[in-house]
Amino acid sequence: MDGKTAAPAARSLALGLMALGLWSVSPTEVAAQNIVWSVVDCSQSRLVAPSGATCRGTNRYAGDNGVGEFQIWSIRGNSPYQYLILNESLNSSSSIRFTNTTEEYLRRIGPGKNATGFSGKLHRNGADYFTFTSKAGEECTGFRRGGPSRSVGYLWVLGGILCLTKGEKLDQARIFKFMDDAQVK
Repeated sequence: MDGKTAAPAARSLALGLMALGLWSVSPTEVAAQNIVWSVVDCSQSRLVAPSGATCRGTNRYAGDNGVGEFQIWSIRGNSPYQYLILNESLNSSSSIRFTNTTEEYLRRIGPGKNATGFSGKLHRNGADYFTFTSKAGEECTGFRRGGPSRSVGYLWVLGGILCLTKGEKLDQARIFKFMDDAQVK
């Protein structure tokens, strides 16, 4: 990415993270940091990837007012649609905080946008999760969990969405398997 495209990409990333409620830094500060997404070999990702997934990661970047160090990893799989995103703090002066609800968070990720029929908030192994129907009529589930706790916030926050092919039924066993398989290395 050249200098002409790095700043707009960084601003876009900052706005996305702010929309997800995971970061509170101005787009101007982000642009100066040159956050860049790259496709990475899944063995380099901090997320356990299912077979055939595409893995991406950012470079390390400084947080609000230059405090802390962070990195983001994502995995996308198809058939069924799976998306995981890990926001990670990399040193003792860093932490990730929730600034919105899990439902608001999920409504900003892929199939969660324009989704309907969100269930009430459910809990499993330290995560909040919901079921919902995508705009395309797919049965979906999404979750968010933080771990381990820090004095303020978390060391990392992991979120994900799974949507089955239209017509397939999403049952509790499939939801729990998706959540349990979503692991930070």
